[in-house]
Amino acid sequence: MRDDHFAVRTHALRLAEAWVDGRPALLERALGLIGDPDPLVRLQLALTLGESRDERALEALARLAARHGGERWVDAAIMSSAAGSAGRLLAALLRSGGAGKSGDAGKGSALLAPLASSVASHRDPDESALVLEAVSALGGEGAAPLQVACLSAFKAGLKRGAERSLGSPAAQRALRRLLEGPSAEVRRLAFELAGSLGLAEAPEVKEVFARAGLQALDGALSLEERRAATGLLSSAPYPVLAPVATAVLDPRQPPELQLAAVEALSSSEDSGVAAVLLEGWAGHSPRVQAAVIDALFGRQNRLPVLLEVIRGDEVEPASLDGFRPLLLRTVRSCGDGNLFYAQPGEHRFRFSIKAHAESMRFGEEQDCPLLPFPAEGDPFLPS
Repeated sequence: MRDDHFAVRTHALRLAEAWVDGRPALLERALGLIGDPDPLVRLQLALTLGESRDERALEALARLAARHGGERWVDAAIMSSAAGSAGRLLAALLRSGGAGKSGDAGKGSALLAPLASSVASHRDPDESALVLEAVSALGGEGAAPLQVACLSAFKAGLKRGAERSLGSPAAQRALRRLLEGPSAEVRRLAFELAGSLGLAEAPEVKEVFARAGLQALDGALSLEERRAATGLLSSAPYPVLAPVATAVLDPRQPPELQLAAVEALSSSEDSGVAAVLLEGWAGHSPRVQAAVIDALFGRQNRLPVLLEVIRGDEVEPASLDGFRPLLLRTVRSCGDGNLFYAQPGEHRFRFSIKAHAESMRFGEEQDCPLLPFPAEGDPFLPS
């Protein structure tokens, strides 16, 4: 590893991978190459360090990220070596200050988002708490942008992971600190994460929910403030969100505020969302109606409610011009002239609500209900 030629040093690091975890002296020699002038040596070092479970190897990866992040393949090598320890690496990078400095020392900031997202998607309670604690401990003038980057990526990563509670006491303490911070954007993200992590019953979070509900309905506030308050409620429990969203969806409210309510409702999994969205259908502007349609198609459990209001003449099929296709599923096939005939198996058809409203009613009368779900991306849909 001390050879003058870069290729020899690179090959020596590659050979060391099999023993670097069990031989401290060999790891120490490898760590001495962090400042190597050759980029290929540094790239191989990033890969070799991934074979060691020593905490010094993790700290070295953080230093490599801070000094050389952004170099060709280096970020990918560091991410590969951080598999299983992304949270500890992110915490080390934030502790070192390298992610927040300018110039070459600040190149580690490019790894903040992918590391945070990786931790969240794996939903490991300990790693998640470690990341949130490290993010909440940041201070100083440049802290807020780093916190926003980490929290935004963490929130996105949660959507990819399997459902698992992450509401550990350490995570709760970290979120409380973030909720009390000076940055409005950081507080918003921490608030949304609190809802996603199952911490909606924490006193601090409940207080923010209550305040947001009042602000969303306060006509004395600016439209932007009311929109922001309505958006915050997207992470609230449905019983908290529903009455505020229902009031905001009043056609007398500004359209931009109504759109914010539709967006907040669309994020909820509660089966009551569809009824709230359709309650004031006739009074909504075309723009709001289009947003409602998008929200209804966002989850399959909302579509049966839509068909019910069409059958009950609450929504006129003719008003649904341009309505996207539905895939209607039944145990019978539909022939010409609205005739149904028995056929084994389950069959799927593309229908337009406007063109086939009567067919749907006929199917219901023949004890052959057509069950709706979105057509987009269904591999069995006939062309």
